[in-house]
Amino acid sequence: IANCVVHADRATARDGVRRALRLYVGMPNYQRYFTSVGYGDEIEAVRKAIAQQDAAAVRAAISARFAADVAIFGTPGEVRDRVAAWRAVGFEHLPLTAVTPDSTAAPGGDWRAIEDVVDGLA
Repeated sequence: IANCVVHADRATARDGVRRALRLYVGMPNYQRYFTSVGYGDEIEAVRKAIAQQDAAAVRAAISARFAADVAIFGTPGEVRDRVAAWRAVGFEHLPLTAVTPDSTAAPGGDWRAIEDVVDGLA
């Protein structure tokens, strides 16, 4: 299952991914996994931020590369392209979890954004 954030502004979408991942990067089992697959620097920064109780620093520790490798985000067209790339390598079913891009988004906006992407894939 991939977190998916759709927004007209790519940076806002990436920030939505960072917000969604803050729970995972705080868990020791996920920290071990992410470290084992090449995100040791990011996880070390997360650990320091957690020790300082700095939620903004936790989000900032999630690099653009990390976010792009563990989630799908961007404009509707960019998300469609990423889904198409997964299909091209053989994924017939890619479950996406809709994530609201920011805390000020209107209720249901995440699902409407996903619908825009799905409609474009049909």
